[in-house]
Amino acid sequence: MSQAAPRAREAATVEGDHQLMDAVDARDYAAGRLDYAEYAERVGARHRGSVHVPESPDPVAVYDGMWEAGTSLMGGYVWLADHADDSSEADRWLGAMAGVHRERAKVDAHDTKAQLEATAEYVARDQAIRALVLG
Repeated sequence: MSQAAPRAREAATVEGDHQLMDAVDARDYAAGRLDYAEYAERVGARHRGSVHVPESPDPVAVYDGMWEAGTSLMGGYVWLADHADDSSEADRWLGAMAGVHRERAKVDAHDTKAQLEATAEYVARDQAIRALVLG
């Protein structure tokens, strides 16, 4: 067996663990056990540093990708708010949507690395709420 196989399995296990913990944090946020800042920080911390930055990425495409990843995540939050069990839960999801809107606006339009990191975090959070959206 090559050395690459165990490393790939270990990476897949870590990624699977991250996805599981992201989903747990999304559920805890929905239940009011986490505030938005802690929810966003926990998911972001798991995915920071895992972003590969190409040698010369197209800055416009990177920024657009980050923007669209944020839009997709906000759409998931709106869906969850629309289907919440009560107004308190709906308010939390709408607050999460507003949080992404604020975060996205703060990302420097000239900092490709920050944009790629934000994209990775938005995609991770979007994937984490899929279990809640899909039931």
